[in-house]
Amino acid sequence: MKVSLVISVFNEEDVLHLFWKELSEVISQIQNVSFEVVFVNDGSSDSSQSILQDIQKNASVETQVIEFSRNFGHEAAMIAGIDYSSGDAVICMDADLQHPPSVLPDLIA
Repeated sequence: MKVSLVISVFNEEDVLHLFWKELSEVISQIQNVSFEVVFVNDGSSDSSQSILQDIQKNASVETQVIEFSRNFGHEAAMIAGIDYSSGDAVICMDADLQHPPSVLPDLIA
């Protein structure tokens, strides 16, 4: 089974590295599931896009980055990510750690 994780990002430069570290650790421990991570940068004005490009370049899991030209809002970001995803299932999360990656095993079980 392939699970797409759609992650909305808006001016999250302060937490993106921590979010990615936690997410990477969690998904590396989940067996019999492949993952695709789709980040949607919703028009961030900070260095979020640059950080996302670094994450994508160094990721050990399939990672995509969608960049909006301006802020279209959370719902539009989620819809774009879902439309772009190719998994059998989709889980939507925010990069601000409002949804901690540690809950993923419970969502997939």
